Amino acid sequence: MTSFAEKKLELIRQKFDADAIRKNRGRVGHNKAKIMQLIQEMDVQEPIEQLLAQLTK
Repeated sequence: MTSFAEKKLELIRQKFDADAIRKNRGRVGHNKAKIMQLIQEMDVQEPIEQLLAQLTK
């Protein structure tokens, strides 16, 4: 038998499930394959440190 706290914890998990919230709002997750393809197509040659430094100027 589960305790009162365990039951409450399960209810909280169900209520705040990120995937369930997205589905209820009609949103879908990111398409990881498409994002990775775009990254490869960009073919960035500069080191990440240099790119980040440009953002802070």
